[in-house]
Amino acid sequence: MNDMAAAALGFGTEPLYGGVELDEELRRIVDAGLTVRDGAVLFAGFRETLPIKAGQVTRAIERMGWRNLTTYECQHNSFHLEDDSMQQGDLNEDGVPRISEVDQVTLLRRGLLIARDVCDLARNLEEPVPVRCIVSAGETNGTFRFHQLRDGEDWISNDLDAFRLEKIVLVDSRPSIQTLPRSAARPAS
Repeated sequence: MNDMAAAALGFGTEPLYGGVELDEELRRIVDAGLTVRDGAVLFAGFRETLPIKAGQVTRAIERMGWRNLTTYECQHNSFHLEDDSMQQGDLNEDGVPRISEVDQVTLLRRGLLIARDVCDLARNLEEPVPVRCIVSAGETNGTFRFHQLRDGEDWISNDLDAFRLEKIVLVDSRPSIQTLPRSAARPAS
């Protein structure tokens, strides 16, 4: 996590979830689980935007000019975390509702709760996959997205402190050797 997120969350001194619960819409997204389509790991609840025929993921990547499967997943597995109560109050200089520091912490905690569930879901897929969840919060919004971890593919720079306008937390989950499918598990030495 970047320094701003660590400070806001009281990392090491406060519970990361802080009693936050998911609203009905977010709970529905998580409860629908994950699915794998053409090598892409996606929220199953987003079925209306999921490719159904083989090869559609590759065609979508080419059509949209995306770099790779990681970019595709981050586009499909992304949503805002704020609710209506956070969109009231002061406006920033661009006329966009300003989200308070307290609400930004709530957004981070909400995203961390979703990240915990996504990591569990990814570990429990028929063929478990490593995933990275990206949670961010700033004065105008909070977002959650995730992608499968792949060598040579990144969505976000590892220099999280370079992001000066957002609090950012990355949550990586890698299945243990015991939970990998037999074809991927390595024999013990």
